[in-house]
Amino acid sequence: MEEWIDFARKVVEPKILMEMQEHLDSGCERCKPVAALWRNVAQAAKAEAAFQPPIGALRSVKAAFASPKNEEEAPVLVFDNFFQPAFGMRSSSTEVRQLLYHVGPYILDLRIQATQEGRQIVVTGQLLNYEVPQHASPECSIQLSNRESMVVGVIPNEFGEFRAELTNSGGLELKLLPPIGRASVICLMDIVAPESGETE
Repeated sequence: MEEWIDFARKVVEPKILMEMQEHLDSGCERCKPVAALWRNVAQAAKAEAAFQPPIGALRSVKAAFASPKNEEEAPVLVFDNFFQPAFGMRSSSTEVRQLLYHVGPYILDLRIQATQEGRQIVVTGQLLNYEVPQHASPECSIQLSNRESMVVGVIPNEFGEFRAELTNSGGLELKLLPPIGRASVICLMDIVAPESGETE
């Protein structure tokens, strides 16, 4: 059986191939149906390869039936320490907000804090692509803006970490800019309230 499979695939030595063909031509009723079967299998396999769609066409079809980009990139809040407040009095100007977001294939860890004077907001964070954990550095850039239309662009380091400082005017917004596809926007309105001189 193995010899006839090799014969049908034409992977035997030329001399043996000729001898096997002569054997079939001699009219052997035992070997003729076996050889015919494996010839048909080999021809079917060859024809199957011809029906494979081009890689580019296959990629386009998969993309057309994939989930919409805006659904994939919609930020989902996973954790907010605001809902687990510590006991005691805390000043709004020194409040630290810890947030964790799931954005498409990324996990975004944010820490937002106002300075002691309450005039500036310091945003530190880490962006990781959990689909490609061996590549710590994400390919996205990050843009932060406030109510005064001040825009700060940051590029995460090799560990996905970043830091930026803005005027504490409220209306904080973070925009995640992937190399391909739509940007994801996270509205952080009044996460750290502008300085008011009041305590909670």
